[in-house]
Amino acid sequence: GSTSTITTDTTFGNTGAITFAGVNTFTGGLDTTAASGVSATGTLATVDTQMDLGDADTGLTLTGGLTLLSGTGAINTGAVTDGASSFALTLDDGTNTQTGKVTFGGNVTLDTLTVTADAYDVEFQGSTSTITTDTTFGNTGAITFAGVNTFTGGLDTTAASGVSATG
Repeated sequence: GSTSTITTDTTFGNTGAITFAGVNTFTGGLDTTAASGVSATGTLATVDTQMDLGDADTGLTLTGGLTLLSGTGAINTGAVTDGASSFALTLDDGTNTQTGKVTFGGNVTLDTLTVTADAYDVEFQGSTSTITTDTTFGNTGAITFAGVNTFTGGLDTTAASGVSATG
C-alpha cells in the first residue's frame, strides 16, 4: 500500500467525498468535517494532534480494515459504518501510545471494533450502535455509552478505569 505524510495541519474544505487508502499521516492534524462523506482503509494517523473524521452530517465508511492513531490528540468522528461488510476498526495499533480521547459522535455499526491497551477514554454519543463480534475494551481510560449499544458477540470492559451508560 501507499504511504503519505503531510506535516502541516490539514483541513479538507471541499464538500464532496474524501477517500483514504494506505498509510496516511497528518502530522499537524486532520479535519474532514466539511466533506459529504469520508471513506477509508489502512491507517489514518496524526502525531499528538486532533483528528476530526466527519461530524453530525458526515459519516466515516470503512472500505477495508482501518486503524486510527493520534497519540495525545483527540479523535472525533460522526457516524461510523462498514456498510454490509465485515471490516475491523482498530483504535491504536498496540505499538504507538494513544492517550487522546476517542469520541464517536454518531451511530457506530461495525463487524469488529478493536480497542487496544493504552490510557485513553472512549465515548459513544450516538443513539444506536451495534458491534457484531465479541468486543474487549483494552483501554484503561473511561468508557461512556449513550443511547442503545448492542455488542452481539459479547462485551468486556474490565480494563477500563470506569464505565458509565445512559440510554
